[in-house]
Amino acid sequence: MKEKEFLKRAMDEIDDNPSSRIPQTVKNIKDNNDYMYDAHMHVFDKKCAAKNYFLLRLIEKLDEKKGVTDDIVEFIYEKEYDNEIDDLFRIMDFNSMDKVLDYYIENFAYQKKMIFVPLMVDLNSWIFKPKKSIHRQINELKRLMNNYAVLPFHSIDPVQSETKGLNNLYNLFIHAFTGHNKLFGVKLYPALGFLPSHPQLMPIYEVCQAKNIPVTTHCGGTIIRTNKKNIVLEGFQIINNEVVSYTDKLTEKGKERAQRLNNPALWEPVLKTFPKLKLNLGHFGGIDEWKKYPAQTNQDRIPKIQQLMNEYPNVYTDFSYNLSEQKIIKKFFDTISNNTLFEERTMFGTDYWMVLAARDYYKNQVNFIDQAANYNLKDTLLLNNPRKFLFNKVV
Repeated sequence: MKEKEFLKRAMDEIDDNPSSRIPQTVKNIKDNNDYMYDAHMHVFDKKCAAKNYFLLRLIEKLDEKKGVTDDIVEFIYEKEYDNEIDDLFRIMDFNSMDKVLDYYIENFAYQKKMIFVPLMVDLNSWIFKPKKSIHRQINELKRLMNNYAVLPFHSIDPVQSETKGLNNLYNLFIHAFTGHNKLFGVKLYPALGFLPSHPQLMPIYEVCQAKNIPVTTHCGGTIIRTNKKNIVLEGFQIINNEVVSYTDKLTEKGKERAQRLNNPALWEPVLKTFPKLKLNLGHFGGIDEWKKYPAQTNQDRIPKIQQLMNEYPNVYTDFSYNLSEQKIIKKFFDTISNNTLFEERTMFGTDYWMVLAARDYYKNQVNFIDQAANYNLKDTLLLNNPRKFLFNKVV
């Protein structure tokens, strides 16, 4: 589908009222006040991500300064990780999204009444290809909406524009946001090899702003990243207060690639073009950023997130995955309780199931929410801010 046809169909066929995308399962919970959101989590199964993806998540916390073999042995034998390793291997064997979500509800849900925001991840451009197409994943998420309180986010990647038929970038978007059950938002993972301002994505942001569709992007860890060589980055940059086209080569290697592509500063040309876009910079910059905060350099993400929030009224963030690092929790709450922008625009998310191999997931989730209550921020993070991000009409 060409850009012009896409824009016409999207503007004609997609409702601009977020309520039109809410399934009855969510409405049933929203009728009560005693509920919460997990604004950043995942339900994709082994057919959506190769087992190599799970294994990378398993070894993500290894100490790079140690010998790899010794560290893996120590990691496996450390008692506090026993349950998480078991959980991760169980999920690795699930072949449907409902089983992954059931496992969350049965073992990790903080309370009975929860609304989940499952974020898709398109790994087709990664070295390890999934077995389940994005079109099939959308259909499965639509079925999931019949029985679970979920507001799924559709995954976009400009590489989809090179595909013809059902799995074409624009065809997928139309399919995701039309029909009986409609997906609710959009998810991006730029570290897989593209700029957020890629020309093929700009029409999608135009639709998202016009139709009040929220967008969440990865702005955290570096373990999942492109391994391709000779990548040419296409997009836009701001020069003399003007948004102009931009082309560059991705010369960085390893983690530096992900650090570059996950930088929230890369969203500035998108936001300048679409200033009312609802954008969530997921993971609040990541654990490493919070470990060194408030020490700052020009490249630090947390000050940049604050700047974007200050300039654009619908920029949000979430603290997903970071709740696994107990040493930064107090710093986080001290920071946002003294920063009005952060307090009004930060959401709770777990990053299930990614977070399972990091620490004692359920224990740390409970500790985080208890701390939120101590700071008088529980309803703010778990209910009010997600509700604003998801449902507020901006145009």
